Amino acid sequence: MNNGKIKVIHLIGNAELGGVANCVMNYYRNIDREKFEFDFITYGASSVDEEIRELGGRVFYVKDFRLFPVAMKQLKKILTENRYDVFHSHLTALSVFPLYIAKQCGVGVRICHSHSTTDGKEATSIVKNFLKKHASRYATHLFACSEYSAEWLYGEGANVFIMPNAVDKDRYAFDEGKRLQTRKDCILDGSLAVGFAGRFEYQKNLRFFLDAAACLDKKTPTVAVLVGDGSEKEKLKKYAEKKNIRCLFVTPSLDMARWYSTFDCLCMPSRYEGLPLVAVEAQYNGLRCYLSDAVTKETDLGNAVFLPVVDPEEWAEKIFSERKIHRSDKAIVNEEFDIKNAVKKLENEYLNIISEAK
Repeated sequence: MNNGKIKVIHLIGNAELGGVANCVMNYYRNIDREKFEFDFITYGASSVDEEIRELGGRVFYVKDFRLFPVAMKQLKKILTENRYDVFHSHLTALSVFPLYIAKQCGVGVRICHSHSTTDGKEATSIVKNFLKKHASRYATHLFACSEYSAEWLYGEGANVFIMPNAVDKDRYAFDEGKRLQTRKDCILDGSLAVGFAGRFEYQKNLRFFLDAAACLDKKTPTVAVLVGDGSEKEKLKKYAEKKNIRCLFVTPSLDMARWYSTFDCLCMPSRYEGLPLVAVEAQYNGLRCYLSDAVTKETDLGNAVFLPVVDPEEWAEKIFSERKIHRSDKAIVNEEFDIKNAVKKLENEYLNIISEAK
């Protein structure tokens, strides 16, 4: 405890990539800040820094932990000069390095948090599979965003606290006005807007997404709308141009409710996932979500369809057959992903594990 508050520092890596940073920020916006203080360690300045500071937190920068000798030295300085009750690492398999430093610096509660999995085919899979055997070695407690992510990193039977990728469901409610205006601004009227939101990386399998949109365009006028950024952006633009695929690339937006309201469905043909936050947000918007069968079924709030990632024509046919289902006719009643419920569980978990550590 410090000044009566529990001090937690979150290591979230690249805050500009979205998923993890958005998840932690959702909790930070809703945590009882009379009881808890959050600080953050990231790989550099990002769009969330200003809000963190407005909410009373601090942001520290370190090098990417893939350059772990430099990053560990920087982390040690931060943890030596500042006292924390909880060190919460969101780096999944890479967590072994920062957790080791946190133990050296005497942080009593050290959390390893699993946010993802792997398909075993990406270039970094060998490294990930090696590191995951050691990821939690210096942790005192294990967290994960889903049962699927927990089993991948920790194996079966581990004692894991599931901290869901919860959202403020009211923030993502459907807005007819935003839909009409954005479709007008982007000249989407009369076309089916097939949406994606997230990182433009191998994991997301976006060539398949573009192929499915192209197949769908043969059945009904379709535009693929990609909201996000990433290392594959220019390659995807060139691929879409070469294949004559109608698409719109949009920079990451803090007002994702606008884009969810604009979409007619969300597509995520991911090669692997932990539990995609955007699919939770989109379902609270009422969107039909077409997800890879590699995505955990825990993601389904009542409006998700899971498909094998084999034939883009199959995705196009399914979307075409359900194209008039722009919004769910039934309200999402799943409360597990409502941040107002989830944050109370996290507060209690922090209190319990700190009590145990004393």
